[in-house]
Amino acid sequence: MTSAPTQVPPGAKFTPRINPSLTVTADQMKEDYQKPEVVVWDVRSRGEYIGDATRGNRRPGLVPNAVHLEWLELVDDDTHLLKPPSEIRRILESHGITADKRIEAH
Repeated sequence: MTSAPTQVPPGAKFTPRINPSLTVTADQMKEDYQKPEVVVWDVRSRGEYIGDATRGNRRPGLVPNAVHLEWLELVDDDTHLLKPPSEIRRILESHGITADKRIEAH
């Protein structure tokens, strides 16, 4: 690990690789959102969640049965780093986002 600037060779190409086991398709989320073993975690801002801030989305607003917890709630306001793991766990658990569930983030 280093804090030195990265040197990218001219003409270099980045090719992303997607791990299908870590992603959820819209179709899969539509199928899963009513299952008791699944939590759909809506990480968007409150405005996006309630539909006030569309950000150009064709279908703004909430996802049925989703748990809303904006991702910024897990970030320390002063340091802008993630909060300690124990605090994150407490916040998630207080919203029903627990390790015994399959968590699908939206």
